[in-house]
Amino acid sequence: MRKARTTIATVVAAGATLTAGALAGPALATTARPAGRVTVESCGSVVGTLSHTAAGTVLTATLSGCTGYTGAVAGSGTLVASLSPASSGTFTITWPAAAHLNPSTGTLGVTGPDAQGGYAVGGSITGGAFAGAVARTSLAPARDQATGGQPVTNTAPLEVTRNNW
Repeated sequence: MRKARTTIATVVAAGATLTAGALAGPALATTARPAGRVTVESCGSVVGTLSHTAAGTVLTATLSGCTGYTGAVAGSGTLVASLSPASSGTFTITWPAAAHLNPSTGTLGVTGPDAQGGYAVGGSITGGAFAGAVARTSLAPARDQATGGQPVTNTAPLEVTRNNW
């Protein structure tokens, strides 16, 4: 009888280990997320115009080549930013319709120019899609000279990153 109890206990313990292993398998496993800042949305092309007024500068740009959680996003969106003479202000990003995202709003600052004439643009998203995340890109004067403002194009993708800690 004692040997039977020991054998049953061993089988029950082995079954518990097997069951626990099965529960930790792919069906119930959580997807590993990298720690730190990760990109949640990105647009490879930011092309627009800077218009200067007495109140500051307005950036109006078209976003394309965007990717998100589900991969490439068809269509284009817009980035509109109003900057004070102190190079800080507010922005609204209207994502491509295919992304099915609410517009992102927030505050931003501009630094530069760097040695190549480019400007770093970045800020915090305070409302809409990706609230609490950070958006950033780099812009440089475009070679084309259009009327109505200074053409600009990005030298780095527009990236929205958030902290996965």
